[in-house]
Amino acid sequence: MSLSIKYTGDSCFFRHLASRLQVGSPVTMRLLQLPSQKEEAYDKIPLVWEEDIQMRSKFLDRKEELKADHASYLRAHPEIRALISDFLQFLLLKKPNDVFQFAREYFLPFTSNTSLDT
Repeated sequence: MSLSIKYTGDSCFFRHLASRLQVGSPVTMRLLQLPSQKEEAYDKIPLVWEEDIQMRSKFLDRKEELKADHASYLRAHPEIRALISDFLQFLLLKKPNDVFQFAREYFLPFTSNTSLDT
């Protein structure tokens, strides 16, 4: 048994008149009028979250949550601290001009793909 419903009507689609034809589940909409290129300008209200008690509280809660999560991860993976320590020691010893290239070359052996083209 097939249920077929046909609906034809006009509706507002992003504040523009649109024609809608629906038969069964699929929907076809046709825009009758193109939107104007001029967009409404709204005054931007500056967000000063530091002065909003609720937002500042959420920020501080999230900050503490992340600090605890990161500390827990570092405790579970002590090899990270050793890896970063070795990298910083080697970086300060060599003092390269291009730190990013130096870091790339230093960490390249740790990747599975050792292509220098990327």
